[in-house]
Amino acid sequence: MHPILLEWFGFKLYGFGAMVALGFLAGLGWLLWRAKRAGQPWEPYLETACVVIIAALIGARLLYLVYFPDAFRADPLGTAFANGGLVWYGGVAGALLGAAWMARAKRLDARRTLDLFMPPVALGLAFGRMGCLLAGCCYGAACQ
Repeated sequence: MHPILLEWFGFKLYGFGAMVALGFLAGLGWLLWRAKRAGQPWEPYLETACVVIIAALIGARLLYLVYFPDAFRADPLGTAFANGGLVWYGGVAGALLGAAWMARAKRLDARRTLDLFMPPVALGLAFGRMGCLLAGCCYGAACQ
């Protein structure tokens, strides 16, 4: 496990954060390529992806606060904005709400939007799981 990938003049690059960021960037790049390949304008999908990423992070954080209410009650502001603490299911819920809102606002076809988004989402999730492994939080158990 390598929770800290790089430390330079007091700046720390955490493995989980780096992999999540790479996942977002790789997924976004693939999404825009898929939209262009499908003959769709990429701009509404870029705007939608930005909202989806923000909504996913908010949803993941909110569900973390629901799962750990004692920590939140003890220090609400510190817990709400501290490092770490994301729950995948909350991220999915936030992303779906953000995507539905943007699809409606941008008048995007829901099926086409989901078709374009889902493979890049899976790629982003793969990067996120690698980040979990680097952080040492989700590594599984020994097989026999």
